[in-house]
Amino acid sequence: LAESDASRAETVLFDFLACGVATLKEHGAVLIGGHTTEGMEMTVGFTITGSVREDAIISKSGARPGDRLVLTKPLGTGIILAAAMRGEARGDWEDAAIAAMLTSNAAAARILADHGATACTDVSGFGLAGHLLEILEASNVGAELNPELLPALPGALEAAQAGVRSTMFPKNESAAANIDGAETIRGRPQYDLLFDPQTSGGLIASVPEARAESVITALRAAGYSRAIIIARVTGTSPRRLRLVGVG
Repeated sequence: LAESDASRAETVLFDFLACGVATLKEHGAVLIGGHTTEGMEMTVGFTITGSVREDAIISKSGARPGDRLVLTKPLGTGIILAAAMRGEARGDWEDAAIAAMLTSNAAAARILADHGATACTDVSGFGLAGHLLEILEASNVGAELNPELLPALPGALEAAQAGVRSTMFPKNESAAANIDGAETIRGRPQYDLLFDPQTSGGLIASVPEARAESVITALRAAGYSRAIIIARVTGTSPRRLRLVGVG
């Protein structure tokens, strides 16, 4: 690298790490080491190691019939990012997606735990359907979900309707084999939301029915304005998701 290029790279790396350290500190973590490499693109990653009390763990396996399934963030980051790469995303769409990705799940996790969440996982690369099915599989339960209730980031439905999809969509769509009613909404943008991979997505958790409304109130008061109940856990059709409210 020329000296000016090396200086710019050093400045960018410093800024990346400074922001990373500030975020780690905000969440009670400490950066203790690392290394740098050279490559065509700037890449920064962290490995997080921690501990948790066994009685404080909320696994995927505790969902019970009658529980409600809560989603803390809107969906669509994969669609918006794909649209941005194609030059088809509006600026306000990108701004909303970035704001959602920058929203930490830490407060949401505490609120869900305080309201007796029985199972929980994050929504990331496998999309909502993939990660929800993980809960159903581990808990040996079924669920009924109305896809019309799924919260979407601004622009996500419009871009999906125009055929914009993440490259991970085809692989995630294989989960449709375990979703009763999936064929009835194929071609609608809500179908794409089910399988859209999320970057820094929200949490999906099962909570007792009696606590469901209060947990939504608490989440929205904490800044998760799109938190919503999207499904009901059932004792029928274990390990399968059934779409309702569609025709």
